[in-house]
Amino acid sequence: MKHADLWERVLLYGVEHSPWVQGIRLALAHHQIPTQLTSYPLSLSWFWKYGPVFPVLQLRDSSIHIDSFQMYVLLGTHGYDVGINKIDEEERFLLQAEMEKLFSIYALGRCGKGKNWRFHTAWSTMREVPNRVRGIVFRAWLSHYFWVLIQGGIHMVKKKNRQPYDLERIENLLVDWNQKLENRPWLTGDRVGFVDFAFFGHIQCMMSGLTDELIPILKRQQELMKWIEKMLTLQEGYHPIYAQRLLGMTSVAQSTSKQRAIFWVAWFGFLFLWPCTFFVIGCALYNRRNNPARTFAVLERYRKERQQRT
Repeated sequence: MKHADLWERVLLYGVEHSPWVQGIRLALAHHQIPTQLTSYPLSLSWFWKYGPVFPVLQLRDSSIHIDSFQMYVLLGTHGYDVGINKIDEEERFLLQAEMEKLFSIYALGRCGKGKNWRFHTAWSTMREVPNRVRGIVFRAWLSHYFWVLIQGGIHMVKKKNRQPYDLERIENLLVDWNQKLENRPWLTGDRVGFVDFAFFGHIQCMMSGLTDELIPILKRQQELMKWIEKMLTLQEGYHPIYAQRLLGMTSVAQSTSKQRAIFWVAWFGFLFLWPCTFFVIGCALYNRRNNPARTFAVLERYRKERQQRT
């Protein structure tokens, strides 16, 4: 039975470039569930306890839910068909780990040499709907936070004498996803479902303008490209659709000039107060460890279990 009253309008904490946010938003849009996306955390106490990890979903009864894959389970439990019962819990865990592994490589290409200014500019063009100043201001802080987080990730990979943004490894992983579609129409099975929404969220992130080196790699994956075209048709009317850039379409809804002006005033303010800004970022990174839904938590668990088995 559907609990439609709980889903009359939901609040989703996150930003448009997050693959995990995009995935659950696509699922919500597919089931015509009105969703309000905000860059501002659901509460400051939540932010200080768990760090700026998203998505975070709040239903009408004020209940709060974390981890996009658990949100798909919640949708299925409440009667919205996302194919969650077709794939057991262990396989869902492995699929999520595979997505995190892919993300752990391509995300490091979003900023760095020649891309740092573009990275922050991309954050300025994200929309804030409804238009709230506090959300725009917090998003300006988030751009500093994620820049530090990615730079830290790049440094850690280099310490291991590995290439942080390894296009060959990314292509090998995309080939694996391409092969999953060779004998079925959708990643979830015979009908579109949560795996499709989740993985399309990653396609959205890859095509948001900071990792265009991946365009020719994706275009070489024939089954994936057919699937992307079907997903684009299925999600007609959803915005923003960054993935349409793979088909030569470039029109993507962006923030207004007023929203961008507010963003840059806040961004330079945080830069001017960098010692304080960096201190808060450090606290947020430390508290992030308390969040079981943080990116790479599933991948870390997968690696530990694999080591134990061997």
